[in-house]
Amino acid sequence: MNAHDDGGDRKPETLSLDLRLAALEDSPIPTWVIDSRTIRILWANERALALWNASSKQELLARVIEPIPDAVRTRLDASFDKLRNGQSHAEEWTLYPRSVPHVVMLHFSALYLPDGHLVALQQAIPQDSVDPQTLRAAEALHHTSAVVAFVRFDGELMQQNPAALKTFGRSAKRWTDWLRHSAEGVSLLEAVARDEAVEAELAFQTQHGIRWHKVEMHRVRDAVTGELVALIHQTDVSERQQAEAELLSQSKLMHELEEALSLLDEQRRDILSLSAPILEVGSDTLALPLIGTLDQGRFGEIASRLLHQISHNRAARVIVDLTGASMMAASSALHLRRLINAVQLLGAHVILTGISAQLAQSLQQADCDLRGVSIYRTLAEAIRQHSTQPQPLRTKS
Repeated sequence: MNAHDDGGDRKPETLSLDLRLAALEDSPIPTWVIDSRTIRILWANERALALWNASSKQELLARVIEPIPDAVRTRLDASFDKLRNGQSHAEEWTLYPRSVPHVVMLHFSALYLPDGHLVALQQAIPQDSVDPQTLRAAEALHHTSAVVAFVRFDGELMQQNPAALKTFGRSAKRWTDWLRHSAEGVSLLEAVARDEAVEAELAFQTQHGIRWHKVEMHRVRDAVTGELVALIHQTDVSERQQAEAELLSQSKLMHELEEALSLLDEQRRDILSLSAPILEVGSDTLALPLIGTLDQGRFGEIASRLLHQISHNRAARVIVDLTGASMMAASSALHLRRLINAVQLLGAHVILTGISAQLAQSLQQADCDLRGVSIYRTLAEAIRQHSTQPQPLRTKS
C-alpha cells in the first residue's frame, strides 16, 4: 500500500485513541489503528512513524493510502470480517510506505470507537529475512485473477487467495460448498488424496451466478503444518464453455436445417412428379400432362425424368398435354422448345395437345418453332389416333 499527504485536522476519535492506547506509545513494535471505511490511519506510535517513513504523527494521519488494488481491498475486508466474528489473526503483508517495500507479519485486533464503529489495531513484526523469490511468489498469489486455495481432503478450506474471496465470498467453510454439485468435489478430493493429479471443468456457484471453472488439483505438503493437503488452482472458462455450447447448438441447427432442406427438396420432387406425371398410354407411347408454368427448374427435372423413361420404355411417341399449363411467357416457350428437341434427339415423335388460345398466342409471340410436331385438340383424341397406328420404323444407330 502506498500513501501520500492529504492534510486535515485531528478528529475527536483520534484524541480518544490517544488516551486509550497511551500504553502502546512506547512499544518497540510498530503499532497503528486503521479505519476500514476510509483506509486511513487514525493513530500510530513512534515505531509506526519510522516504519511508515513519516515526518510526524500529524503527517501520517493525514495520508490517504491509495491506490488500493482489488486484491488488497478483498484481503482487508476478509480481515475485518474475522474481527467482527471475534477472531484476532496474523498475516504476512508487504507494505509500501513511500514506495519502499516492507515485509511484516501483521497482527489484527478488533477495536471499537465510541460510536460503535469497528477499526483494526495493527501491530507489525518486520520479516527482514524473507527470500525475494518467496516474496514475489506470495505477491503474485495475492494479485492473480486465478482462484487458489489450500484444502484438506475432507473439503475444509485452510487458506484462499483474494481472488477466491472475491469470487465466492467469505461464508463458505468447505471447498465443496463452492461447487454446484458438491458430490463432484468429494470424489476429486479422494483422487488427490491418492496422489492423482486431477484436471476437470466444473460448475461453481459464485457470487455472480453459475460459472464454469477449469480446476487443477495436486497433493502437496502444507508449509505450516507439514500435513498433506490439496492445492487447488481454478480459472474461469465460462466464456469458452458458452462459445462451445453455441457452436454445438449452431451445428445441430445446421444439421436440422440440412435435413429440412433435404425433406423440402424431396417434397418438391414429389410435387413436381405429381404436377408432371409420365404416363404409359400404349406399348410405345408416353403421355406427359404439364400443370403450371414450365420454368428453368421444372424443365431440368422434367427433361431428366422424361428422357430416362423414353430410353427405358423405348417409346416411339411422347404426348405433351398442355391443358393444365398456365399462360406461358417467352422463357417458358423456350423451355418447351428445348424439351421437344431433347425428345426428338432420342428418336421419339412429339405430340402436343390441349393448346388454349392464350397458349397459342404466347407460343406465336415467342416464335416457337413447332416443325415436326403433331398437334391435337385433346389428350384423348391423340391417344385414340395413335393407339390404332402401327409403330413407325426406327433407324438403328
